[in-house]
Amino acid sequence: MEPKKIKVMKFGGSCLADADGFSRVVEIISDDSDCIIVMSALKGVTSSIIGYMSQSPGKIDMSGLSDFLFKRHMEIAELALKGVFLNNYRRDLKSSLERMEKLELIMSGNAEKPERISAFLQSFGERLSVDLTVAALRQAGKSAVGYQADDLGVITEGDYLNGIVSIEKTALNIRDTLIKDVMYGKIPVITGYIGRNTKGETTLLGRDGSDYTASVVASCVGSMNLTLWKDVDGIMTGDPKDQVACRVLRNLSYDQAEKISLGGAKIVHPLAVSQARKEMVSIRVRSVYDPFSDGTLIEDDGFRQP
Repeated sequence: MEPKKIKVMKFGGSCLADADGFSRVVEIISDDSDCIIVMSALKGVTSSIIGYMSQSPGKIDMSGLSDFLFKRHMEIAELALKGVFLNNYRRDLKSSLERMEKLELIMSGNAEKPERISAFLQSFGERLSVDLTVAALRQAGKSAVGYQADDLGVITEGDYLNGIVSIEKTALNIRDTLIKDVMYGKIPVITGYIGRNTKGETTLLGRDGSDYTASVVASCVGSMNLTLWKDVDGIMTGDPKDQVACRVLRNLSYDQAEKISLGGAKIVHPLAVSQARKEMVSIRVRSVYDPFSDGTLIEDDGFRQP
């Protein structure tokens, strides 16, 4: 198939608040084909990880954090998975958390940079979310394969917490792998928000950076179609909670969308828009709670709305 016809879909943490939302996500993915999936952490997980890190400067309650992450993910897994799929996920979850807890040894003597530790810990929200999604898709009979973006080769420059992706290096690392997966009927599921620097260390793309990851993936594989699934029906004229005064902007240009995101709206990450513009990737923002709605389309020919 032509790479430009591959669909890249990213699911935000707001879609992953509970088992019902998670099931909607799995259903949307299962009903599609020729797609690459980028996952955020479950809702609230990254903020909770940051909270554990800030409770006591210089010392993290790693056991408490591990227990929280286990319970948070199992409360969804126990409703979404059954039998061997649930047992395997529980086993893999414990293994991942054991890896995380070993960081406590690295921290002894304050030998590591705090930003590096923070990036590594925060990355576990997306890592565990991908594992859960892959398990649910396999249970649904889909040939899903999970990828950690840092292991896959999303290369960043800059600091540990706000990296900028090197598109050329990243494309060399990920393009062939992902295109081949789709060609052979597999569904690649990738961690958003995460990359690695040239030293091989885990880095982050800034808060809410999974949109950026998805835009990078679409650019690298040559896709022309990126869908950002949210819990709102597109980009709106105001606060989505004000349903009387607020309406959906159905069409926007890249310039308009970037100005809105830079102006404080958190619906689409500004770097996701700027990256999509470079490769002329169309972005559609849609709601998992109304998957048949068109949402907001962002492309070069978007018309201006009053």
